[in-house]
Amino acid sequence: MLLLDTCAFLWLMSSPGNMTHAARKRIKESNPLFVSLASIWEIAVKVQANKLQLDLPVEDWVRRSLLYPHLELLQLSPTLVVFSTQLPGAFHKDPFDRAIVAAAIRKNLTLVTRDERILRYSAVKSLAC
Repeated sequence: MLLLDTCAFLWLMSSPGNMTHAARKRIKESNPLFVSLASIWEIAVKVQANKLQLDLPVEDWVRRSLLYPHLELLQLSPTLVVFSTQLPGAFHKDPFDRAIVAAAIRKNLTLVTRDERILRYSAVKSLAC
């Protein structure tokens, strides 16, 4: 099963052609497919800061995107949030990435991402998109 990083979620919903053929194929075959609430939060923060533009207001974009077939929203629990501060080994400090990586580890999901720091992080299974 797969968990989409924020960039993979954005690409899947807006520009799937930017993703590798292998990633698109695995995503299509994944049932269920997960996106973290942390990604929704990160997207909203970037839109508010004018660092990201969407084709719809962010609330509408999120609502539409969550209708993607077999996509499930992975909630943040207190245990998961605490674990994100205690990731094994060296990992960077971005709280959104930490929450997403923690979810992938705890739920035993493969994380679909383009983030080289995550792809090199050996504590999480990852797939380049």
